[in-house]
Amino acid sequence: MIKEVCVENFTMVPKAVSQGAGRIELCDHLNVGGTTVSHGVALQTIQYC
Repeated sequence: MIKEVCVENFTMVPKAVSQGAGRIELCDHLNVGGTTVSHGVALQTIQYC
């Protein structure tokens, strides 16, 4: 089973990965339904993963 998690910023990504997340939906502003993150945040997350 693949575990997927939706996180609001990069700081939550390492914890999600360490807890077994196989997919990460990275959003910004989840309080308004989620928006696309900045290019810098996306790049940082891709490099980490």
